[in-house]
Amino acid sequence: MYSVRFPLILTGIIILAVMNWRCAEDPIDVDLSHLSQTPDTLTLKDITGFTYQVPPEIGSIKRLYTGVKDDLFFPFTFIKIHSLDGSSSIAWESLLDTAITVDSVIFRLYSNDSLISHDIDIHLYFSTDSIFSEGQSNYLDYQSFSFADWIDLDRPDISQVTDTTDSSEFFKETVLSWEISTLMPTLADTTDSNLVRTFGIGFPEGGPWPEYSDSSFLNIFSREYSPGEQDPKIEVYYRQEMYVATESSPVDTLMKTFYAVGDVSIVFQDNIYDTLPGEIVISRGKGLRAILDVPFDSLSLPELSVIRSAKLILHQEADTTNSFGIAMDPLNEIIDTSETVFDNDPFSELGVYSTSSSIVDGKFEISLKSFLQSILMVDTLRNVGMKLSSGLSSDLFETARFDLLSETNSARVEILYVAP
Repeated sequence: MYSVRFPLILTGIIILAVMNWRCAEDPIDVDLSHLSQTPDTLTLKDITGFTYQVPPEIGSIKRLYTGVKDDLFFPFTFIKIHSLDGSSSIAWESLLDTAITVDSVIFRLYSNDSLISHDIDIHLYFSTDSIFSEGQSNYLDYQSFSFADWIDLDRPDISQVTDTTDSSEFFKETVLSWEISTLMPTLADTTDSNLVRTFGIGFPEGGPWPEYSDSSFLNIFSREYSPGEQDPKIEVYYRQEMYVATESSPVDTLMKTFYAVGDVSIVFQDNIYDTLPGEIVISRGKGLRAILDVPFDSLSLPELSVIRSAKLILHQEADTTNSFGIAMDPLNEIIDTSETVFDNDPFSELGVYSTSSSIVDGKFEISLKSFLQSILMVDTLRNVGMKLSSGLSSDLFETARFDLLSETNSARVEILYVAP
């Protein structure tokens, strides 16, 4: 009996020792309640900041837009369709087989807007050139662009799909469809080495800042919205003769789908958003970002202090932009400039200690614990500022404004720490 129990007891002692050792190796997350030192607090309030503007980056989002909404103007939406079928990797040129008869080629877009007018004057355009990058294109690339040299495929057919799984039908989606069979020879051109075809969505009057009304606005799903079902796509319906070793040649009616492999809406920005003294403004659709200066360095706390929590807290005075995500990135260096509008973001990020959070009931709270603790521990790390920018999931049409000098809810960093 002794020979059996002793190894089990020894194993348990080793496991407990390893667990205690691992906890002791984590100086930030370990429970310090057993220590004799009493946690202390430090509140930093002398926080300053400013707003600047860069071209909006709105690639890789779940919606595509064309028209005007809430002071944002989307003159063009671009979509790339690959030359290979999404399920079987059948290329366009295979549909030119003499045994195949193409009945129709349909370009489809989907929207959850049930009020899209059947008379909406939105047009589909086509080009064999690939003229955009989903992650890099912005309005600076298209200030003199128009669809004048593209093939105009006119307006769509509008239809609504309802859910009929039970007796109470309800709206499911709106489908915009264009019959584009006339493009088949170009789509299947084997002499063109370009593997994608580019389509554009826009209003025919085009040009920067037209006098659109709010009704001239189209909201459709991008390729990121769903796993294929509601992606921008081209459906090819065709018949194929199946030759067999008999006198008859049966015909199958088939369909191939060619999906979007890239899409982006171009948004033209207006002049920088007017900010009040002591205020910062953040907006993804308007390209507005902010730099904060938080007065913290390696001498702000006693030597060898351990930070238990550090929270940056900002408040909105009047607006409540719930679920608006904001990312915090420490800067690698600060630049000396009086400019506030840039073609490219000049404020380079440190690349580590990034965090993100969302506004809840007008309050934005984000952890700076890892960054501030590292400033205390790493001699070469300096706090030269923090960049605040909207998160990828933030609504393009929302704007977050924070008053850093508010008398009731001023910007602050609340630090809870333990000193030796």
